[in-house]
Amino acid sequence: MKNAKVWMRMGDNDDYNSFDSPYDAGIQLGSILNCNGQVTESPTLKYRSLGVEAEGFCGDNYISLFWGNDDAQPVNESELNQSEKLDFEQGLLEGINS
Repeated sequence: MKNAKVWMRMGDNDDYNSFDSPYDAGIQLGSILNCNGQVTESPTLKYRSLGVEAEGFCGDNYISLFWGNDDAQPVNESELNQSEKLDFEQGLLEGINS
């Protein structure tokens, strides 16, 4: 999305982190799941409005994931579309397997 960043926050104890693409955000989540030993293969994902639930994620609440402005505020069409979700999932797999 032009003039926006992908924002992700992994549960209530995390800060919002910006990424250039859904793929990059997926790599970050995958590497954390892999590092914590929470998952060893592709987790089941359930997309929610402005976020995602990932099997194996043990945190407070769910994972915020959306397009936003520089202040981490959602912008128009802030939810990931189907193609962007696939990019996120590809990054997630790469992060898990790295």
